[in-house]
Amino acid sequence: MAGANSQIQITDLDFNTIKTNLRKYLQSQNILKDYNYEGSALSNLLDLLAYNTQYNAYYLNMVANEMFLDSAIQRSSVVSHAKLLNYTPKSVSAPAAIIDLKINQVTNTALTLPKFTNFLSEGIDGVNYKFVTLDDYTVNAN
Repeated sequence: MAGANSQIQITDLDFNTIKTNLRKYLQSQNILKDYNYEGSALSNLLDLLAYNTQYNAYYLNMVANEMFLDSAIQRSSVVSHAKLLNYTPKSVSAPAAIIDLKINQVTNTALTLPKFTNFLSEGIDGVNYKFVTLDDYTVNAN
């Protein structure tokens, strides 16, 4: 069994290379040696096998990357590795701003600023920042 599988090249993970390696392996077998792989349903099966192999290789590569702190991309993986080092990262906190809001021609004694109201800051070093209220705010005119 080891001799039959020794012709499969597993180092290349390109779709076309995987398909070619699978075709060469099947052509090396006595049963399917003279089979036409280009114009047959077996070509579709080779496409499916090559796609599945490439997809699994990509997935396992991403899983392996997340297993190490140096190569982790997802924040949850980095936090998990940091906990093993007895370090707890701070969560991302939203910026806060105090604003002066002037409203003209008001007839009511109380004004309510609705939840999720958007504000745009003045330019700070050429950048305008967006702020959103998280709660309703009611202000008395007095």
